[in-house]
Amino acid sequence: MSEVFESVDWDDPIPAPSQEEIAAVERVLGVQLPSDFIEFCRHYHGGFPDPDEIEVEGFGTTMVNSIIPFVDVPDERIRSIVSVVEAVEGLHHKLVPFAVEPGGNYFCFDYRSANQKVVFWFHEQSTIFDVCDSFTEFVEILANA
Repeated sequence: MSEVFESVDWDDPIPAPSQEEIAAVERVLGVQLPSDFIEFCRHYHGGFPDPDEIEVEGFGTTMVNSIIPFVDVPDERIRSIVSVVEAVEGLHHKLVPFAVEPGGNYFCFDYRSANQKVVFWFHEQSTIFDVCDSFTEFVEILANA
């Protein structure tokens, strides 16, 4: 596991997704999720980061509320990645959300290009802001906040 992931405290993670749950999400969405994200979820699935602030160029400072899990957590009213994709209007079909911001905006993997960089989707204007090149870099930004 990357030391970078340990540089942030991840509160209240839920049990790691099974390989079958990961495969099901990838199959439904028609994507292969980044390997660093899958490795992260084996340890901190659904966790709430501390520190949680992140600077998004062109948008400003915002927060990461939590990592979106692979499965719904009904008792906590937490929606899975697939549930978010199905429920959120205006979300580009090549964006896969992996973290939610308190204002209802999402950090997503961008499948419009081959490298799946991380972007921030601002729902009020359906605007996409570049954040960084990988999930590991996303966690590094949180760690250095």
